[in-house]
Amino acid sequence: MERGVEGTSLAEIGRRAGYSHGLVHRRFGSKDALVERLNDEAVALFTDTCVAQLSGRRGAGAVMAVAEVYLRLVQDPDPIGRVHLVVWGEAVASGAEKRPRRASWDRFFRASLITLIRAGIEDGSVRADIDPEATAVVVVGLLRGVALQFMLDPASGNRAGALQVLLGSLDAMLRPAGVPAPA
Repeated sequence: MERGVEGTSLAEIGRRAGYSHGLVHRRFGSKDALVERLNDEAVALFTDTCVAQLSGRRGAGAVMAVAEVYLRLVQDPDPIGRVHLVVWGEAVASGAEKRPRRASWDRFFRASLITLIRAGIEDGSVRADIDPEATAVVVVGLLRGVALQFMLDPASGNRAGALQVLLGSLDAMLRPAGVPAPA
């Protein structure tokens, strides 16, 4: 994935994996099918990790946990956590035929965040006047923008500090007035 999906052939994928491109082709049928399978694995990893981290958390705390998981997986040595971002970036840059599946995932991600934000409004951990749909768009944008910077420039500054600033910004955006910040 260092050269992106478009810049990688099935033969190169097979060689790097220690298999023939014929085996890769027989297993997946096409490079696009292989990429979708990798993307599905990345989504499953993200979802499973979030579910484990959300145990007992609701509302604002759950949104913060999702943000932490997202950025942690993107920085993980295992490249599977970055596959979705690479594929998403190429869908934005390439033709329209690659966009529907990425847009579908984005809708699912935003809908999940909207559910968490609405639960936070109900339990009082999120401001009652916040627009859950607009906030979900902003949260995804913050996460994706920071993650893309980390991927583009591994020396892009203090990552732990950036995570703390991002979480502090989310907390300030979500927390009702008069409610103290979590310790």
